[in-house]
Amino acid sequence: MCFKGNILILQHNQQLRDAMKRIFSIISLLIAVLQVTAEDLYVKMTSLDEIDTKSTYLMVGGDYIGKAISNNVITTLSKGSWFDSSKTILTVPDEYCSSGLLFLQLEAVNASSNVYALKITASGKYINNPSSTYLNQADNYSNKRAQWIITKSSDGLNLKSNYSSSYYIKKKGNNDICCTSSTASNYVKVVLYKKIPSAESITIGGSGYATYVPTYALDFSSQTAITPFVVTESSNTAAILTSVEQVPAKTPIVVNGNPGTYSIPVTRSSTLVTTNLLYASNGAVKGDGKTIYALGDLSDGVGFYLVDTDVVIPDGRCYLRIQESGTSPSYMHMRIGHTTGIEEKIEISDDPYYYTLSGQRVAHPRKGLYLYKGKKIMIR
Repeated sequence: MCFKGNILILQHNQQLRDAMKRIFSIISLLIAVLQVTAEDLYVKMTSLDEIDTKSTYLMVGGDYIGKAISNNVITTLSKGSWFDSSKTILTVPDEYCSSGLLFLQLEAVNASSNVYALKITASGKYINNPSSTYLNQADNYSNKRAQWIITKSSDGLNLKSNYSSSYYIKKKGNNDICCTSSTASNYVKVVLYKKIPSAESITIGGSGYATYVPTYALDFSSQTAITPFVVTESSNTAAILTSVEQVPAKTPIVVNGNPGTYSIPVTRSSTLVTTNLLYASNGAVKGDGKTIYALGDLSDGVGFYLVDTDVVIPDGRCYLRIQESGTSPSYMHMRIGHTTGIEEKIEISDDPYYYTLSGQRVAHPRKGLYLYKGKKIMIR
């Protein structure tokens, strides 16, 4: 019996080993799938203010992306089905990221004049414009041929030589990237795309409300615990909030939710917000005691409080600006605005009704996502 028992134990152990092998095979397969489907986001740069020396960049010219090859010449990688040069944000699959894309970092030569060196991440060398027009790599950027002026155009941020400022980095018809002054139609100026995070974090404090200015366009459509609003109207006593699902980059918003930190995905596109009385401070905005309000949780509760004269609104914070008309109220509470033929002002805390995300009152809500007392509620 003992011997048979040992056989049974061995068989049982073998079964465990086989099961573990199957589990590890499945895990390996899942990891492989995750690696193939991983994506990085790159945004087309349109402002010189967006330049920094910490980010990763791509050079994009027309329908091609820069690539470094073994003979030291800079060439291009043909676009994939994921590529759409008309989009502000490119979603680059991992399989392309690992196929030799020309990832760059900027090193400042003279930042005040927007002169930078383009360091190739893979080699640690710098993009250089030799005496011929085709680009290669240099060990350093002491020579002006390895220095580049970043300049703004209607296409984005272009790169021209600091050695000869009439020469731009362009993609030629044969797909090689070169530096030329040619204006022929088969030469396309390259533009810079910068790697961005796939999500942004928003923190809400104990009051349940906060203001936020997203760096990139955000998609809140899948979020049930946090709701973004813009301020579309104000009265003598209230700021009228309207909920939105997609928030364009740099659009000031009020967010409502339980205290905590939320990860909101970056989106490639967003719906334009046409009316918003919220503004983002650059650190130089001061209260005037008449038209500028800041969100606070003070004696009258959560709402917008009048900012005294010469009080600075910190950089990156939101503020509400209203038109001056007689005596300015010291406090404005928040209401949700919606349209049912006429505009009704609804108190967030007291309103007993459910609303669609577009602001339409629903008497008998069914399955779906609704606004209730200023928060998103999922009815299943």
